[in-house]
Amino acid sequence: MLHVHPADDNADIEALADAVGVLRKVAPQYAGPINTCPLCGTPTSGVLCTPCATK
Repeated sequence: MLHVHPADDNADIEALADAVGVLRKVAPQYAGPINTCPLCGTPTSGVLCTPCATK
């Protein structure tokens, strides 16, 4: 039987999931910018980078 303390619910849920074997620790992976600004070449997720778009 797994004993939990009501003070920290998040840790309790993680401990229970780890004990059952359903918790997987996965490092977050972030996608990089997909475009480059045609005016200055800065990587951006839009068409123009923010400095060029606000000129």
